[in-house]
Amino acid sequence: DITIIAQNPTNNYLTITSPTNNGQVVVTNISGQEISLIAICSKTTTINVSSWANGIYIVNVLNNSGGIIKIEKVIIAH
Repeated sequence: DITIIAQNPTNNYLTITSPTNNGQVVVTNISGQEISLIAICSKTTTINVSSWANGIYIVNVLNNSGGIIKIEKVIIAH
């Protein structure tokens, strides 16, 4: 299973754990604008969100072929 670890709301980091070390994380704001695209290179991926604006973001974890494995809403509040 994919796990997205974030105190919700969070202000510094998101941590994503995955059973595999491949795929991508795509983060969009609530309007659908892509904020970040990160390759999953290990079973644990940490994303620094401290510079992101306050708001609601959608974290999409994708497999190598672009299929969605997990979607989660995260609130950033500084």
